Amino acid sequence: YNLDTLISYREHKFQTTKQTDMEYKRAIGHVHAYKQLLSLIEKKGNKKIESLVVEQFWTTLITAGWITGENRQLNLSLKYYITALLLKPLKLNPLKGIVSSLYKIIKN
Repeated sequence: YNLDTLISYREHKFQTTKQTDMEYKRAIGHVHAYKQLLSLIEKKGNKKIESLVVEQFWTTLITAGWITGENRQLNLSLKYYITALLLKPLKLNPLKGIVSSLYKIIKN
């Protein structure tokens, strides 16, 4: 799975809920912004950038409605998982695990 797949799924979800166009645009904008940001981190591999962005990345996912408080324990586990992935030395594609985890949570 990739973020484009998630965006498509999220798009469908927005159409079937009562969220406004503005909320929808904000959420999709956040996703695109962080997609670019993570791409930059992946290329640079800068530890300082990585550690600074973890909390903001997580907060934005919540704000944009990608992660809900419905399953607090699962969300907490995912937060630590994302943090660990972002802070460890970047290998081939650290986003793969993050995105598949997000996909599973969003799907449910």
